[in-house]
Amino acid sequence: MNIDPVGTGEDGQAWRLLAAASDAAGIPITDFVIAHATRAATDLLADRRLFCLSAEQEADVRALVAEPARMPAGLESLLATAGPGAGAHGHGYSGIETLATYHSRSGFDCGSLPTTTWLREQALIAAQSGRNRVRVIRRGSGDDVAGYYALSSGSFAGDGGETPVLIISRVGVDLADRHRGVGRALVADALAQVAYAAGPARTPILIINVEDASAREWCRNLGIFSDWPSDPYRLLLRVCDLRLAFPA
Repeated sequence: MNIDPVGTGEDGQAWRLLAAASDAAGIPITDFVIAHATRAATDLLADRRLFCLSAEQEADVRALVAEPARMPAGLESLLATAGPGAGAHGHGYSGIETLATYHSRSGFDCGSLPTTTWLREQALIAAQSGRNRVRVIRRGSGDDVAGYYALSSGSFAGDGGETPVLIISRVGVDLADRHRGVGRALVADALAQVAYAAGPARTPILIINVEDASAREWCRNLGIFSDWPSDPYRLLLRVCDLRLAFPA
């Protein structure tokens, strides 16, 4: 009895397709499948807009929103060192600007295949359609993108209805531009965009997606975001706390 290893029927067409593609890529089929499945999983999590909450999670969110506003420990420091006029700005990089057709994205590589490919192939379409606000920082006086982030909207959904949220769905810094303040500048710009775009009563929570453990640790070390206990791939920030650092 012949057993199709990927459950595609007697002819094994899907298996042969995967074998041919992995051979063309020059890597073992297992590595090929894992790499592309990981990319698909990362994209799915990053593009998620609706977060269904249990009764306990919904109660936790409502309690969080109801607490008095307080300044996050690292917020003023981030804005002082990475906001406009500081950090990467003026040190070989452009100001942060909305993604446009003239921005060169083909050479961008942040070390993550999903985050790199999304900027190269999907970011402009997503921005033009209104699904995402995509902001970039250029290297020097040229048009090469050194880093970017994507901002979108979503909601928490529970028995008590929906609570709107904003989401920093992707952040990427080119490998050549690491440790130069680019990531901090991008996050600072995203926070400013959120602070001025969202009223704390209407959109009380900002989510930032983290792709892996190192990205999570980097974000936590900013001293701004709080853990989401039930989801290791996301951190939270209340908009009312964020707006304490920005003039009305």
